Amino acid sequence: MLYTVKNEELICEIETHGAELKSIKDKNTGREYLWNSDPMYWNRTSPVLFPFVGAVKDKKYNHNGKTYNIGQHGFARDMEFAVKGSGENEMWFELRESEETIARYPFKFHLNIGYKLEGRTVTVLWRVKNTNDGALYFSIGAHPGFMLPQGNKAYFRLFDGNGMPVKSIKNRIFGEGGCVTDKIQVIDTPDGKLPITEHLFDGDALVLEDNQLGLWYPLCLHHR
Repeated sequence: MLYTVKNEELICEIETHGAELKSIKDKNTGREYLWNSDPMYWNRTSPVLFPFVGAVKDKKYNHNGKTYNIGQHGFARDMEFAVKGSGENEMWFELRESEETIARYPFKFHLNIGYKLEGRTVTVLWRVKNTNDGALYFSIGAHPGFMLPQGNKAYFRLFDGNGMPVKSIKNRIFGEGGCVTDKIQVIDTPDGKLPITEHLFDGDALVLEDNQLGLWYPLCLHHR
């Protein structure tokens, strides 16, 4: 089911399937900022990656002597979430463990995902609660796709922990089967700008390790 949150600047639509953000529109101009889910290229818009980010070799992993099968980026993006709270400009969704998830991921959890609008900012909030007696092993990530007009130049602004533009980044390169390698690629980012080009993601994703970017300075998408 599709739900809407809005404020004086933006209108957002969120689908309970995957708690996925499906649309971010400018309330005044109607301009859409998220990818349109064209199945010819990619049929998602902004899936949540949980409890794995990326893939494991051969889609199998071992825990306490037992082998489990799990697909790329886990399962949350393909499951139905419950609505746990809503307001005009904020909404929360929840996913809990089930027989289906335990078969692939032997842990109990409560995953809560919230979307909050403040001016022209969409804040995405994640809360993961461990309801096991022992440790909960997980990773979580975002995978938003943005709609860029053809021929329009765009770039990311990258900042370090002190809020200063980074001059370069170190990207760990993927190898055969999507596994990371020991190869490192240095990419220059003058004034913190990383141009978005047709070939930027030829190697799948950019892997930026060792806190190269500031934790409280998000990647910013700019149009010119």
